[in-house]
Amino acid sequence: MHSSNLSKLVTHEYFFELLEQENIHFDWIISERKIERQQDNLLFLETPIGELIQEYKIKKTDSILVILDQLTVSFVFKELEIFENVKILNAFDGISSIGYKVSCELGAYYPLLQSGFDLLFPFDENQFFTGLLKTGKKYFSLINQEIADSIYTLGAEEDELVFIDKALAEQPAMISLINNPDAEHHILMMGNYFEEAVKLSQYLLEKPQAYHLTLLGQTSLLHSEQLKNQITKMKKLTIILDQYPDSDLKNFFAQELGISHELIIFITPDYDQIRSVFSEYQLSESAFDAEALLERIG
Repeated sequence: MHSSNLSKLVTHEYFFELLEQENIHFDWIISERKIERQQDNLLFLETPIGELIQEYKIKKTDSILVILDQLTVSFVFKELEIFENVKILNAFDGISSIGYKVSCELGAYYPLLQSGFDLLFPFDENQFFTGLLKTGKKYFSLINQEIADSIYTLGAEEDELVFIDKALAEQPAMISLINNPDAEHHILMMGNYFEEAVKLSQYLLEKPQAYHLTLLGQTSLLHSEQLKNQITKMKKLTIILDQYPDSDLKNFFAQELGISHELIIFITPDYDQIRSVFSEYQLSESAFDAEALLERIG
């Protein structure tokens, strides 16, 4: 299986070549990291983004791609929320921002959601590039981990396609890793932690009737009929999320799903326990790897 690290990809010159290959075009690309590339619409965040917008007369209807490296989204959010077609790529979000960014990126989701952004948690390159092609306000949460080029071929041998879930072909941004909608305990996990979610599903299958586990690729699907049909018999919803579990975020999920916020339990990383800047250690240190998540789900 081929894989890549999206965080490293979007901060490398090769990413711009992939955009051309995928026929993905933007009126403006604003990158925090300086890239040695001659391109008329490529700007660098050497001055505040508000000054760039004024200097280059960027219109509200222009399509914009912003690539953040060490800066948090709060540095650009207020200036960008007025644009109709803007994509923000946060190369190091959540846990992976600790020890890397100028300040940790642990509370960005709710302000973005309030401003009409769709949050994307790509679990493979296919979903990532598909999201870049769509219009509207999109925020991509990237977490410095290896992901598959395409989950359609995950575990495949001799070019045979293997589907994790039959519904994946119809809704490629939402997967039921444990498909048991009659279960009273539902678990919702974000797709950017795909590898840990797959491991977790294997552990939870020791009690096959106890859980229903869904992997979510974007927040706009929270009010989809497919998801709402899955939670009709639910009595408890555990949301596994790499953010501070504030009450506003819990109320947002409850409103989108049409359920009481009292049914929702957040499982988030223990950020204070992280001692390493290396992603291979941060999951276990923060009790956010599959083994620790299993214990916390109970």
